[in-house]
Amino acid sequence: MKRTSRGSRRPQPQWIRPADTRYTPGEWFCFRHRFTVGKVPASLRLRIACDSKYWLWINGGVVVREGGLKRTPGPTGTYADEVDIGAFVKAGENTVAVLLWYFGRHGFNHNDSGAPGLLVEPLGAVVPGVATDGSWKARRHPAYLPLDESITSYRFPESRFVFDSRQDLAGWTSPSYDDRLWPCAVPAGSPPCAPWGELVARPTPMFAFADSLAAYAQVTQEGDLRRCRLPACAHVHPYLRVNAPPGLAIEVCTDTVCLGGDPSANSMLFRYVTREGEQEFECPAWMSGHEVHYRIPSGVEVLDLKYRESGYLPAPSGAFQCADQPLTTLWRKAARTLLVNMRDSYLDCPDRERSQYAGDSVNELAQAAYVAGQQGNLLTRKCIREFLAWQRDDGVLYGPQGGCWREELPHQSLALAGYYGVWTHYLHSADRETLALAYPRVARYLSLWKRESGRLVKRRTGEWYWCDWGSDIDAGLLDQLWYALALKGQMLVAHELGKRADARALAADLDGLRRAIRAGFLRSGEFRSPDYTGNTDDRANALAVLAGAVEPGDRDSLVKVLTTQRHASPYMERFVLEALFELGATAEALQRMRERYGPMVDSPCSTLFEQWTWNGPANSTSTCNHGWSGCAAHLLPRWLAGLRPLAPGWRRFGVEVQAEFAPLTARVALARGDVEVRCSRSSWQTTVWMSVPPGTVAEWTMRDWPPKSRLKVNGWIVYDKGRLRPLPPGVRTVHAGARMPLRLSPGHYTMESF
Repeated sequence: MKRTSRGSRRPQPQWIRPADTRYTPGEWFCFRHRFTVGKVPASLRLRIACDSKYWLWINGGVVVREGGLKRTPGPTGTYADEVDIGAFVKAGENTVAVLLWYFGRHGFNHNDSGAPGLLVEPLGAVVPGVATDGSWKARRHPAYLPLDESITSYRFPESRFVFDSRQDLAGWTSPSYDDRLWPCAVPAGSPPCAPWGELVARPTPMFAFADSLAAYAQVTQEGDLRRCRLPACAHVHPYLRVNAPPGLAIEVCTDTVCLGGDPSANSMLFRYVTREGEQEFECPAWMSGHEVHYRIPSGVEVLDLKYRESGYLPAPSGAFQCADQPLTTLWRKAARTLLVNMRDSYLDCPDRERSQYAGDSVNELAQAAYVAGQQGNLLTRKCIREFLAWQRDDGVLYGPQGGCWREELPHQSLALAGYYGVWTHYLHSADRETLALAYPRVARYLSLWKRESGRLVKRRTGEWYWCDWGSDIDAGLLDQLWYALALKGQMLVAHELGKRADARALAADLDGLRRAIRAGFLRSGEFRSPDYTGNTDDRANALAVLAGAVEPGDRDSLVKVLTTQRHASPYMERFVLEALFELGATAEALQRMRERYGPMVDSPCSTLFEQWTWNGPANSTSTCNHGWSGCAAHLLPRWLAGLRPLAPGWRRFGVEVQAEFAPLTARVALARGDVEVRCSRSSWQTTVWMSVPPGTVAEWTMRDWPPKSRLKVNGWIVYDKGRLRPLPPGVRTVHAGARMPLRLSPGHYTMESF
């Protein structure tokens, strides 16, 4: 690489790779480099990219645990992190060490470049010698070996591995380590260059890691097996400290290592081979489950077994609880389920697939807006942008993305492209850039759906025509309704982007489709396809409500359908419950929720099942921690606390507390601050406290209007025995009406009705 003279333009960093170009999947590589700093800047930021994952040390101190995102920003690109190392750098000579894990194969959310690579580039302050070039040292790590005899699921890019501690490079991350015999890394081009392509800034935060190792909640022993119970299902990095002779193998996995004995569902596992004496090891790769299993042979003295938790977020930023304990437990389990289904992307499940299916993502992004707030919206933005960037040449949108999947699931693609995907993300985030990016690509996809006479759409089977698990699926009706919801979303996007002619045309098309659905499918108060012979489909009738194909006179018959027919899997149950809430059948919705999710609430599992029942990992290929099942995470704060965005980004939001569930608390974390509401109730008074963040306004509606006698806002009587009195500063009426909505400026408010 050509060097520039002092004071001239800084040299351009190069991708580097190990000198040996014969790579096998699942290999690990070590990189080392020394650089000198005169005066340490206040901030020293690096851009770091790799295929596939990296761990970073500066002067022997851990800076990054698991950097990098799986390669899915587009068919050719690579995500790049931005890391501040200023706190780890000292004046004088510094040492940087990087451990790189090269997956070496495609996955459902990873696109293998074909070669391990590392790029380090200083940003901002000019610090000579930090950037990757031919002066870096690189070699294979001899202790990490692929575990050939037991491969992980074909959906995973990650491989199971062996760590043979007899071959370890002891102290290789420390400044004093002698790397003079290591070969130099090979420069492979400046970005953008093949095979790693263009660099895309990491759109989500670095992963959260616990600062210290934690003890297991419970440890039981059965022969050579130690079952170590976690406090809750989590992403963990198992740790062991043992005293042993050399050459003994300790196998470590979680309780979901092989669901139902199906090899295609194998999840992460590693094998640790001992050296002589006392030793310790913390697995750098994460695995997920309720238990960690250590199979420890005779001759090994166990000194300590612990774990470190990691994840997209350390804990929910949102909150919900109410007087109904089963509903509170359900929300808590839904939130935990969501957190273990978020990492590089939204996950189908963390133990069997780790796949960002479009339909699963639609359910999870709604939950994330309430459970993870702004951080959740960032993962949704990444999800939708990947969905759009991987659009096929023929216009098809599909998910998951990655090097081994190109298949269209038509209903799922419509869901993410439409009202419950692109538009819902915008409503929670005000992400106008993604809205503008989506509009033409969604338009192209919708144009692939051809019409029959009378505005109805013809079926697109795609490569996998899948509607839902379960029975009594009215697929023909679902075709029409998912398309109607996609039109609804596209119409709202067009209006928001100022495309008035498009918005009018889409509105007319949607209106015509709704009328055609009513004419062709509504019989005796139920929606059914003419040729459908099964029981009335609760999912399809729910989507008819949500797509706007119903009229006020349909309400009672549809409530009956949605309370008596129970065919939806947990994936589609979200829409059934949402439709009941929309119809004003709150009691019926909650009763159905309690009954359907009751076994999950009562289960010792901390997460929610993929199917309605789960018989343990040995007896089922389905999972006990599936993100699509967590609809309570957003439905309960949305309908019991009434928290909902009324303008993009929650700049204006609604609050309507159902006081009969008091004491009730709900919180949503916005970029501007937290929206929070707390409600208490006695025999003579209901009190609601709420927080309105800066840059927002709240529309508070009193559900039980009029109050018994008086209503106070911050101690100011605003309603007294049938008469509205002057309002305090920061409060005004939205419009005249029987329920008197009040518009509240930023601040804290206490409303007392008595």
